[in-house]
Amino acid sequence: GLNSPFVDPRFTRTSSKADIYAVMRSGCDIAFIGGMINYVVNDMESNPGNYNMEYVINYTNAAFIINPDFEFSDGLFGEVSQGEFAGKYTAESKATWKYADTSTPATDPTLKDPDCVFQLLKKHYSRYDADTVCS
Repeated sequence: GLNSPFVDPRFTRTSSKADIYAVMRSGCDIAFIGGMINYVVNDMESNPGNYNMEYVINYTNAAFIINPDFEFSDGLFGEVSQGEFAGKYTAESKATWKYADTSTPATDPTLKDPDCVFQLLKKHYSRYDADTVCS
């Protein structure tokens, strides 16, 4: 059947019904989510039969090739500017989106290319290993 995990710093009525209750320190939710993403991404490579890889490859941007000079240093994927409303941003040009410069999107259906979105995601979340998340 279905296992029902619950993550919360407080033990509540909802958590009492969960099959797995994970206590988390307040303010550690980003590290916990990063650790979960790291686990799933690595497990997808190790055990692709456990996932719908056809969907991941064909219906997400995981296989898209990004320009090799891309760096995720400022937290933004392209050049953006403050929009009309506070907190909203608008993309200035598709040229700044950092996809490889081809007439049709370049893809890697094996997800092994170091410049594909899947590998960049894996690299970004590799910092959230079990030791880091648990400390």
